[in-house]
Amino acid sequence: MPITCGGRTCCLAKPGLKPTPVQPTTSATPCPKEHTSITLGERWWPLPGTTSNRRWAYPSSMSERGCQMRLLRYIVAALGLISLSAVALFLKLCFDIDRQGRIDQARPADAIVVLGAQVLPNGQAGPDLEARTAHAVSLYQAGLAPHIICTGGVKGERSSAAAVAGNLASSLGVPQEAIFLADGSWKTQEDAVQTAAVMARHGWQTAIVVSHPLHVYRARLFFEQEGIVVYTSPTTTDVDGIAQPWRAYYTVREGAGVLWPYLEQMGFPSRWTARLQKLVYEHH
Repeated sequence: MPITCGGRTCCLAKPGLKPTPVQPTTSATPCPKEHTSITLGERWWPLPGTTSNRRWAYPSSMSERGCQMRLLRYIVAALGLISLSAVALFLKLCFDIDRQGRIDQARPADAIVVLGAQVLPNGQAGPDLEARTAHAVSLYQAGLAPHIICTGGVKGERSSAAAVAGNLASSLGVPQEAIFLADGSWKTQEDAVQTAAVMARHGWQTAIVVSHPLHVYRARLFFEQEGIVVYTSPTTTDVDGIAQPWRAYYTVREGAGVLWPYLEQMGFPSRWTARLQKLVYEHH
């Protein structure tokens, strides 16, 4: 008996007999249980409540949409993992900055380097520059190095950080012939370059670098890049006495100061790294 299933006419035959083709008919006979699937858009779909040994699939548009959603989820997950890793590494960097500022590595060296800091409008050393210079003088008087190098500010300018620190060191008892200026620099990285030039002219290789406790980590990186053997010696500034929000701000700022030169070397646009530079130096 001919039947119609899904708009297609077929004929069932007894077991062992060859099916007999029949002409299309307009009559509709319900599909028997053997008919368990229909075609739709050249894709096989199982009928409700049945099983089929045919492989079935979603229409191509649905399959493509599913692939796109999975790809999007993978991308979002990867970006999230990268972001979490970056945050974890930056927090580790901030921890190292804080820890480095608590360690005094002062030992015999060729020179003591005073990193430049703020000079007051009246030409006197600001609190930070005064603390750095006084600490360097104490190291000199302890016999750890025979020379002091002062850095920072306009080259040849009497009110530069280097000149002001040098005058202060002289007033504290350091002979003038033991004081050298490495001016012509505005950033820590430039301080390292100018200091390396002075040391190269005299054949010096080792230096005790003096700065604020939260600054010595970054200073050490830049001075080592110039081939100088560095021993950091932070000032006696009580870091624990700094209010926690400000201490966190200064630590993050130093972390940014470590990152932006490397980002520039990696080819990041200068307008991006300029924001980090502003963060580091606007209140330096």
